[in-house]
Amino acid sequence: MPKRPGAALSRGAVTTAALGCALACAGTAAGATAPAARPGLTAATASVSGPLAGSGASAWGTARELAGFPRLGGSASPESLACPSPGDCSVGGQYENSSGGHAFVADEEAGSWRAAIEVPGTAGEVTSVSCGSAGNCTAGGDYNNGVSQAFVAEEVRGVWHAAFTPPGAYIDESGPGAEITSVSCGSPGNCAAGGYTEDDNGLQQALVVDEKNGTWQTALDVPGTDALNTGGLASVVGVSCSSPGNCAADGYYNATSLFVVTEKNGTWGRAQPLPVPLALGSPYQLQIPDEYPDLAPLSCASAGNCAIAGAYTDSRGKTQAFVQTEKNGTWQPAREVAAALNTGGSAIAAAITCPSAGNCAAGGAYAAGGGNFGAFVVTEKNGTWQPAREVAGALNTAHLAFVGTISCPKAGDCAAGGSYAATAGRNSNAAFWYQAFVVTEKNGTWQPAREVAGALNTEGDAGTLAVACPSAGSCTAIGSYFGAAGFSAFTVAGSIIQPATTLGTWPAARSRPVAHLVRTWG
Repeated sequence: MPKRPGAALSRGAVTTAALGCALACAGTAAGATAPAARPGLTAATASVSGPLAGSGASAWGTARELAGFPRLGGSASPESLACPSPGDCSVGGQYENSSGGHAFVADEEAGSWRAAIEVPGTAGEVTSVSCGSAGNCTAGGDYNNGVSQAFVAEEVRGVWHAAFTPPGAYIDESGPGAEITSVSCGSPGNCAAGGYTEDDNGLQQALVVDEKNGTWQTALDVPGTDALNTGGLASVVGVSCSSPGNCAADGYYNATSLFVVTEKNGTWGRAQPLPVPLALGSPYQLQIPDEYPDLAPLSCASAGNCAIAGAYTDSRGKTQAFVQTEKNGTWQPAREVAAALNTGGSAIAAAITCPSAGNCAAGGAYAAGGGNFGAFVVTEKNGTWQPAREVAGALNTAHLAFVGTISCPKAGDCAAGGSYAATAGRNSNAAFWYQAFVVTEKNGTWQPAREVAGALNTEGDAGTLAVACPSAGSCTAIGSYFGAAGFSAFTVAGSIIQPATTLGTWPAARSRPVAHLVRTWG
């Protein structure tokens, strides 16, 4: 994983502990009082302001355990989800057993989830999954052979093949190592991946690598970042491809400064630092607070029309959430979101998605002061960002919630997920009871949030980690929960527009075929 000093979060899924602890700690530094969390549990973050709409017709089915982990022999944490079409999804992450951490993938095919399998040839984690079409997906992450190594693994016509290190990304010596942190596929066999690698001087540099017509090209340092990265700590955070060969990536250099870079017709341009001055007039350059490593999500609706989100430190030393959009190839001034809610001075926009140019949605967390933390969503409509609003407020009785994922099949129809803390729980040893939630926007109106995975979460630590909606009638959420056997993964089907009677039928999981290939690393 990226070696960032003071980093409190892991790469990939935004866990309840990760974002919650980070926000709580940052809020405490800013003068808020963070509530104590149960030792060993992850803490959630966020809830925000404003009443929610009526129940509407959005619905979610029953959460089910993702099968396969008892056979694999360990606890599981999903980190990335991709659904190229309704009922066809792929998820990746990490499970742990007595021999350490292992990367896994699992597929849903025609509405039926198959059992999770270990990615052949890995002892690490999947941090990102993207699918060019159903059954044709790519996973990226890292494995350990004495030093962290980057890998990609491909699924072709429904069969996962052995992981391998892209050309030019193998590391021979100890040091920061290498990792693929984000993957995006414009079509089957045409993907882009980003992450970091180690240069000849042992410094961590940002990298990108392309797959063209089924063949992975040689990885390269992001053009222009060598000059920017004088502190020797850079990485790509997000990659988004609107079509094959037309992608964008964002990341950090010198540990806390942001850059963006664009690929046009298969050629990567030079990285440019962000942001241009904030719309609110702050003279300070946007910086990623140390509490939020790798949380600068990126989404592109079309070539030259992208958006990023994250957090920056203002002139008062407070942490504020921001969004920044690219319009027809030009990045616009960054702007604060949720500032009115963030009275405690600790906020972040942790997720963003753009279904069309000028129409995006983001979510995250903020500190309301007095040790209270809330979850928010904010939408852009026809190029104008609307006021942020609270979600999950009625559920968040212990005042510690966040939104960590959001997906919009079209403008005004979205689904988001995260975690909240409740004061009532079944385990008397728990200070709080952390639950997973989902919330939907229908025709521009956000509905009440609802708990998912409550029946599975017998030990009180759950969170929704990723949501994907290929259409308004078909959404899938994945997350983790803490049960009697430890941490495991769940999936739940939902719909922005359909009633609950159409949901919740889950065929028995079956083992997924896999090609057990042998491939030499490097």
